[in-house]
Order: sequence, then structure tokens, then C-alpha cells
Amino acid sequence: MKLMELPEEVLILIIRHLRSRDILAFSLTCKTVYELCVSLNGLWSKSIRKDFDIEIREDDQVLTEARLFYVKVLQKYGNLKGLWKAKSFSDYGGLMQVKVKPFGIIGYEIRPPKCPHLKQPIRKIPYFEIAVSEMESKPVISCLCGREKHGLRISCKLSQDATLCTDQFTTSCLSHSSHKGVDEYTGEDLVDWLNQELDLQTPGGQLSQRMFVLKFISSKHFEYGGTYQRLELPKVPVGARVPIKPGLFKGTYSAHGLEIIMLTYNLEGTKVEGIKVTGDRNIPTEKVTIRAHLPYAMTLTREQQETFDTLEAIPSVISDEPWEEMPSRQPFVIPQDCAERSEELLGNSCIARFHGFGQIAESGYQNPSFTPGHWIIFSEDLFGFMWMSLRCLSLYHRIPDTELS
Repeated sequence: MKLMELPEEVLILIIRHLRSRDILAFSLTCKTVYELCVSLNGLWSKSIRKDFDIEIREDDQVLTEARLFYVKVLQKYGNLKGLWKAKSFSDYGGLMQVKVKPFGIIGYEIRPPKCPHLKQPIRKIPYFEIAVSEMESKPVISCLCGREKHGLRISCKLSQDATLCTDQFTTSCLSHSSHKGVDEYTGEDLVDWLNQELDLQTPGGQLSQRMFVLKFISSKHFEYGGTYQRLELPKVPVGARVPIKPGLFKGTYSAHGLEIIMLTYNLEGTKVEGIKVTGDRNIPTEKVTIRAHLPYAMTLTREQQETFDTLEAIPSVISDEPWEEMPSRQPFVIPQDCAERSEELLGNSCIARFHGFGQIAESGYQNPSFTPGHWIIFSEDLFGFMWMSLRCLSLYHRIPDTELS
């Protein structure tokens, strides 16, 4: 018996057991199968829910829309879902989140909170959308920043079968005139942007303005397009115990403002690094900002923490006992001569403390070097780095999964 001689109910049963991509291929074999694939109640909404975790209501009104959404948008662009790091914005880098929503895909630029409000949520700025068009054979891809919505090209590095975007994509604006050129921005535009990014009334706010002007110019180039590489979030190494879980954190960087780093461990869980996702003129994106070696743990008295001189007098040696066996809480004091204190975020104790190194450099990443410091864990979501040579404390607060869901 030939396949098309099977009863319709058998064909339907076969179709319902196929993978989504196989359904698409099967629907192109003949008119009968095509009409079955189009008309089957819940087939495409089920595929969307299974493959992309998106709920589509199952009624007759959206049956065709669900199929068009899958065929025109999700088949090629659905795999864009997730986090992406910018590869083409000089020292500053960037973070993109792509979300799949009912009948559309939206890309958001992820920015830290307004400086210096470390514990506030990240900001999501809509950058592009991909939507279904019943009139067009291809989806409509739009740039959402600029004077008005306009065309955008997205070029994907595809899988071997040329159907799914894998680990890289590029955006390119199709209407530069829809954006203000850098020379068109006024002083008022700059002030408005500074007020969005920086609390000018806080200590150091005026000093930060000079650094933020350079960031402002870079952010305008972001609107014209760029290249993005998939960002896989790190996990706790198998079998390892770590003082704080890896992930994305917002961090304080003095006059540079708030930046995003990724905390990650080596396979043994004995070494930790903080790598910049967004950077600055001194330490750019993708460079290591801090690192520590867990065997170099310590427990300090309050007297040892009074000044940076007393802290620097503590030798960097492997501890006699592993950090896991040290007291679960130990005293913490901000040195009297600490330039940046952030006392409102901290208590009088910490979970663990380790000798480490932080990277410093001149503007343009000139003469980089690692300077001694202390990596200090305050909670599961908050850690700090005490920079000995800079006489300051940087704090890092976790970006929770709920803000990236």
C-alpha cells in the first residue's frame, strides 16, 4: 500500500508524531498532506510550545497564524532565543537578549541599572523585532531604535542544513537616515542620555560625566548594527563546591559606572575569574577584570582591616585549612582610607575571603597589569573586590534568572 492510500486518520496520526521540521518537509510532498498539516487543530501551536516554550491559544482564528509564524519566523530565527554578546562595539561591548513571544521575536539591548544603583533591575531597550506578514513570503524585520520603526537586515551563521541560526548573527540597519547622526545630537540630547544612565546628584556623578560622553558616542553606533556571538552562561563545575555560584553580575567601576561581568570557574572549581561582558576604555569587553585562587583563603580580624596598609601586610599564602572548613561568617570592615565605600549595601560580616588580583590599565588598554586585592563573598548574590593599589572596593550584584526569563 502506498503512503497516500492510507486512511486520513492514519496520516493524521503519523503527522502528529513527526518532529516539527519533518512536518514542514512532509507538508511539501503533495496538496493533500499540505492541507492536513495546515488544518490540524493545535498542531502548530503544540510545535511552538514544545520547541520554544511559548503558549499559543488553540482556536480556529489563529491556526493559520500559528503555522505562518512557525514556517516564516521560527524555522529560521527561533534559535536566536537567548543571550548574545556584542563583538563589534570597540571597548564597550554589549549584551543582547532575544525573546520569542506569541507571533514575534524581539531583541533587547541589556543595560545595567542607572549608576550607581547597583541593586536595581537591569534595563531592557527594544532593538529589533521579527514578525509575520501574511502579504510577504518572508518575515518583516524591523529596527526599533531611531526616529521611527524601519527595516533591518539580520544575517545568521546557519547550521549545516541551513535552517537554524547557530552561534553568531549580524544586524545591519537599512535606513541610516532614520537615526540621528552623531553630529546631529545636541547638548540637550546628551544631558537627557546622561540622566538616564547616571545619577548626577550622587558623589562622583559629575566626575563620571566625562567617561559617559565616550560611552554615549559608542551607544549611537550600536543602533546601526553589529555582530553578536552566543553567550552560554557558566555552571558550577561537577563535583565542586564554590563560595558563590557563577553567572552574570552588575559591577561598580568608579567613574566608568556600572558594567556587566560573567563570573566563571575552572573545571576543578579552584580558580575563579570575572570576565567583562561590557567594558570601558581602560579594561575592554572580554578581558579578565578579577581573578582569585580558592586555596588562598583567609579569615581576618577587625583590626587587620582598619586600613589598606594593614590589609597589604597580610601575606598571600595557601591557607592551612580549606575555605569550606573556615567559619561560615567572619568579620568584615571597610578600611578607613577606602575611597569608595558603598556602606549601605554591606553589613559587618562576610561569608568568605580570598587573595586575588584585579586588572588595571591606562586608557586604550595600555600597559595592563594585575594588582593584588581581596575577593570577598557577602551572600549568594553579592560579592566585592578590594583593590589594594586603587584603595577602593568594587561591588558586584547578581543578575537573577527572573530578569532574563
